Amino acid sequence: MQDEPQGDLWEGTELVGATMGGASQLFNSKPQCPSTDPIKALPEDPEAEKMLLANIFAPGCDDLAAEAADEVSPEWFNVPQHRLIFEAGVRLVNSGTEISFISLNDELGKNANKCGGITGLISIIQAVDSSSWRPYAKIIQSKWEARTAIIALSRAQKSIESEGAVGISLNGLSSLLGAFGEQQRAIVDHSDLLELAASGLALVPPDRASNRPVFGVDFLDSQLNATARRFGVIAAKTSAGKSSIAYQIVLETCAKNRRVLLVSLESDREEVVGAIAANMGRLNRGSVMRHGTQGFQSDVLPLVKANFAGYYASSGSNWETLDRAIRAEHRRHPFEVVIVDYFTLLQPPEYKGRNLASLYGEISKAGKRLAQELECSVIFLSQFNRGIEDGQEPYLENLRETGQLEQDADWVVLMWSKPDDEPDGTRLVYAKGAKNRGGKRNFRGKMAFYPAESRFVENYSETDPFKPSRHGRA
Repeated sequence: MQDEPQGDLWEGTELVGATMGGASQLFNSKPQCPSTDPIKALPEDPEAEKMLLANIFAPGCDDLAAEAADEVSPEWFNVPQHRLIFEAGVRLVNSGTEISFISLNDELGKNANKCGGITGLISIIQAVDSSSWRPYAKIIQSKWEARTAIIALSRAQKSIESEGAVGISLNGLSSLLGAFGEQQRAIVDHSDLLELAASGLALVPPDRASNRPVFGVDFLDSQLNATARRFGVIAAKTSAGKSSIAYQIVLETCAKNRRVLLVSLESDREEVVGAIAANMGRLNRGSVMRHGTQGFQSDVLPLVKANFAGYYASSGSNWETLDRAIRAEHRRHPFEVVIVDYFTLLQPPEYKGRNLASLYGEISKAGKRLAQELECSVIFLSQFNRGIEDGQEPYLENLRETGQLEQDADWVVLMWSKPDDEPDGTRLVYAKGAKNRGGKRNFRGKMAFYPAESRFVENYSETDPFKPSRHGRA
């Protein structure tokens, strides 16, 4: 077995030896990082970055590249050229394109010269033993964590020295407790799980193995891996029905007696409830809102009433406030699905010197943490960027505002429609699983969308397109 590459996490930094116990000593000493000078010699390991790229992008290693695309984050790379190459390779993986020096160079586009063209790629991605990329990923992740910790500590230190208060840097400083504290990892015996696997039994109980959200559309419910602790994204252009699919998820999931929280930043309570009632009764939602439902009956109405909760806020609401509210409600009455409609309407955190994509990336990472810590399914609705035309099939790179969303998501469903596929009263909507960690990727299907009823039904064929609702609602 090849030895794991070793590297000192704090090697080469001016803050070597700093611990939370010695933080006061650091603050009382002469500033190591005065406000006029940038932090120098931050932890990095360019050779580990090159070895990682060489192991996953060498010709014939597409399977390893697909693994790394799901487990490695671009922000771990400190060398800009290495990050550009990794991001280009991930895009090739997600599009199903075979990775080669030529395809990487083409995918880099205008950034190819920054990476030295094909000659530069060959010098980085040399033939190596393509069996041990994870140790190098571990090294560059640890270096990134160290850089993040040192920068946060430096900002807090400068705030104290210049203003006498930590201010917003306190959040960054408090997150260092784990980084500086003694790390203890429990050793786990896997014999019990191996025995289960050898006996042919499932390793996880049914409540963890089944999807939390229910779409009410068979090809999505059967193929999407949307279990607990997973973070998902549904993306579409305006009018393709992303809010309506969210309302249908609310209805279908509550009908399974699972509690759902819908965070609506665009529609008010009446609009949301009107759409859900219209779906439930196959009614016109405008008529429902103006004139009521005229007393329709539904067998799932009691379950929806018992399991549906909503959080209604205006566009530009603060994510930190929303996060606290979600966690507080979960402690009071736990839920299994959280849907945010839609996430780019949130006010991103205020960090000076960072672009909008980076700030929205912070919300994306917070959504993933929320799913993992609350052990529920979190779904963000998102729009596409302006690089896609009406009726054009979208890809992961068309996600709006941030590539971090693509990295953080465990699954991504992309929806689109064609202007000429709109019979009277319905619309043909295409959907595909562009990312599906632990499941089949790039599966696709068609849905008949009834906009007036906020309802989607799987479209099986052109001659017999509509499937009856699974609840048989009339």
